[in-house]
Amino acid sequence: MTTRLKRDQREFKYISTDRIIPNDRNPRSAPSFTKEQLLQLRKSIEAHGILEPLVIQPYRQGQYLLIEGERRWTVAKDLGIKQVPAMVVQRLEGDDQVVVMYNLHENRRGWEMADHLRAIKELMANRPSASEEELAEELGMSIATLRNRLQVLEMGDKVVRDIQQGKLDYTSALRSYEAARTITKKRPELAEKLGGIPEIEKRLVAKAEEVGGLSHELLTGKQDLADTKAVPDELIEQYIKTPSATLRSLRSAHRPAEEKKQVSDLTKEVTRIEKEIAGFDADLGSAPNLRRLRDHLVGLIEVAEQLERRIVEAILEAEKRANAPKPKKRPKQETVQQRAQKAADAETKAKLDEQVEKALDGDGKKRAAARRKVGAKPRRRTAAKK
Repeated sequence: MTTRLKRDQREFKYISTDRIIPNDRNPRSAPSFTKEQLLQLRKSIEAHGILEPLVIQPYRQGQYLLIEGERRWTVAKDLGIKQVPAMVVQRLEGDDQVVVMYNLHENRRGWEMADHLRAIKELMANRPSASEEELAEELGMSIATLRNRLQVLEMGDKVVRDIQQGKLDYTSALRSYEAARTITKKRPELAEKLGGIPEIEKRLVAKAEEVGGLSHELLTGKQDLADTKAVPDELIEQYIKTPSATLRSLRSAHRPAEEKKQVSDLTKEVTRIEKEIAGFDADLGSAPNLRRLRDHLVGLIEVAEQLERRIVEAILEAEKRANAPKPKKRPKQETVQQRAQKAADAETKAKLDEQVEKALDGDGKKRAAARRKVGAKPRRRTAAKK
């Protein structure tokens, strides 16, 4: 059964920092408490205070046990802050504490981005005269990053909520914003037909939520969205309106149709010339005209031979691609920071799994002892499913 923090069993209070004690069951590992991260958090708290309440529970003798927010509490103590905002929840047993902290940790990344966006929005509302440079410096980010955040905020509160709930990733939202404006700039008639920027954004966001993300596709397909000669409007319209469609699949389906039309048109023209040549009645008295016609025929033969070579090469290349083994995808290179975060996450998960396993194993032993006490046969433990 999943442990939940019920709304009617929690209360918001300002609690003295000295009355809160750390929790030795905290699943977060050392990389989450690096000096650099604590310094960045310290600057934020010095400037704005603690924006997100700690989660605590009653402990003993007027003290509270920390469930979530150890970094904020550590920095607050270091800064000499006397009281901190906290959400007091019902008393949890040791095993339930592990489960709750695990769930909070797992959901933290999405919540942080959504809260970050709301913090920027609130800061801009409170300081309308501040420049982007001032805001970026105060928030500890580059101007480019701040502008990206502002673009996602411009998409509306629903997008922010979807990011918070894990339905939409931040990067897909940002790429949808950029794609909508590229289409509007390069394909104004199509943009008007689709309902303008807001409707295009809405469709792309819905598509991203359905397929699980569009950030990579919209980034690599940026040229396709802008190239009106290579990619017709009908193709882009189909891509936006069809959730399962990809730019690559539509381009692949479109290219044979385009080539088929070109081949058909050229075949008709060659057939027409062939009929005219077959029915030509030479006038032996117009020798200069015949010589000029012969020169044109020689040129036509040379062009036809070049075209034939290109057709043969294209056929051979197509057969080669069809028979060639598919190349293996290279694993994406991870940055040092990503590897460190991945290792920290793995360590955190392993620690949690061990604690949960111990808790479950302890419960099993207690149940077995109780059964022996009343004279019941102990149940056989089935092998855990892999």
